[in-house]
Amino acid sequence: SPWTGEHKFNADVFLGTLQTLSNQSGAINITRTAGAMRILVTSTNDITLGTVSGASEGNILCFEHAEASGAPNTVTVTHSTADDAFSCPGSVNLAIVGRGSFIAVARGNNWKILATTN
Repeated sequence: SPWTGEHKFNADVFLGTLQTLSNQSGAINITRTAGAMRILVTSTNDITLGTVSGASEGNILCFEHAEASGAPNTVTVTHSTADDAFSCPGSVNLAIVGRGSFIAVARGNNWKILATTN
């Protein structure tokens, strides 16, 4: 049954497993490992992120980018309303230059980017 009403936690709340993809460049689509709610991507050149698998209503995804080499590298998140793709703020591709991150939540089968940092 659904968990309804107000709930309080007196300890830390942790997101799921960290999935790391190292030395990435070019166009990528990510297949999430089971339980991965945090993704860390290191790059050796610019990246264009298309999709991350497993967008299902209410799922939370934390994405972080760091440069392995080739700095400054940019991650361009392609705006799309397709399944497992990202609906970006203002319907415009999101560019993360250098180290940065974003948080997304799935609405239906599409990730909605809620917050970014650079």
